[in-house]
Amino acid sequence: MTGEEFRQIVGMMEDGRVQNETEFRNLVSELKVIARATAEDKLKLVCGLRTLGRKVAVSGEGINDVEAIRGADVGFSLGSGVEISQQNSDVCLVNDDFEALLRSVMWGRNIYQNIARFLQFQVTVNFSCVLVNFIGILIMGNPPMTSAQLLYVNLVMDMFAVVALATEPPLKSVINGPPYGRDSTLMNKTVWRQIICMTLWNVMICTLVMTFGKLVGGLGTYSWNTLVTDNRTPELAEEARSKKKVQTYVFHTFMFLQLFNMINCRKLGSRDFNVFESFFHNWYFIFTMGLMFAMQYIIFDWFRGIFALSQLKKEENGAVIALGFTALLINPLVKLAPENWFSRLNVGNLANENEKAAENALMSKLNAAKDGKKKDDDGFIRDEGDDEEANNDGFKQI
Repeated sequence: MTGEEFRQIVGMMEDGRVQNETEFRNLVSELKVIARATAEDKLKLVCGLRTLGRKVAVSGEGINDVEAIRGADVGFSLGSGVEISQQNSDVCLVNDDFEALLRSVMWGRNIYQNIARFLQFQVTVNFSCVLVNFIGILIMGNPPMTSAQLLYVNLVMDMFAVVALATEPPLKSVINGPPYGRDSTLMNKTVWRQIICMTLWNVMICTLVMTFGKLVGGLGTYSWNTLVTDNRTPELAEEARSKKKVQTYVFHTFMFLQLFNMINCRKLGSRDFNVFESFFHNWYFIFTMGLMFAMQYIIFDWFRGIFALSQLKKEENGAVIALGFTALLINPLVKLAPENWFSRLNVGNLANENEKAAENALMSKLNAAKDGKKKDDDGFIRDEGDDEEANNDGFKQI
């Protein structure tokens, strides 16, 4: 389509909107190239697309492109262009490399997704850890995890998880996804669905271990107020040994549930069932996962005393790892859960920080105006008469 045909169909601009919005809506779905387009045509295209709720990126280099660059969601200027277009753009392509534009979009979306991956895992571990210990107090009389074990959980949740999940490089397919709007939130309903469902699964598995662990392990009974360090009599020592081993089951199972759930957190899509897609794409993730599995073996073999753990047999270790592996098996069912169940909870409607900042700035200006004061360019409030009393150096005369 030529620019002249485009102008005839769309019409003129009226208050930042195209005149014939219905024709524009029908046209834009098939529009690919506008030949001999003017700067006004580019501005009409930008305003029309934004009116339809689209996210628009514009590149330009001349003075005529400034309005279109300024009106777009993201403005790109060329390094060989005029300075005013560079000043009004969000990103400047220094080497005029349009492939860099695609790379910037890919990495921008990838950073957004990496943060969401980490938050999805971290919040799940937080919720699960709190609920498991609270339920453990009700069932066993004391928290199933010691302070040293909780510190180790915190180490896995923070340091190892951020290395594994926040370093994921972008896949080429990320460019095909929809853009993220300014009002988009990291903790959307898809992320919350994964957090809530996996938290419930973690709590359910650990509760079953606390309830039936002594039966499966062939251990003796213990009372609600039994202390794991109580060895005053042979009977109390046997009860303490049984309770300590059940707590070991709980900690070991909890850790493997989180390790396998970390693999689930690689995928954020509502229907991304294949969590092993491009599994070796990020060697930081592979190294961190291997290190975490090795540390589980090391603390059980060499540091049982520090973490207050009992020695487990090979069969018991295998059973615990199998329980942790269920986090991978349940993930496809989680992906099939309707997202509407979680949108009704309004868990994804977090406050927009930009709107908050704008509202605070507006209220500050209004309050200053009521007091007969105004803000200067540096953000300092001063009386309106200060301008007349200030000297040429900007200092108020006294």
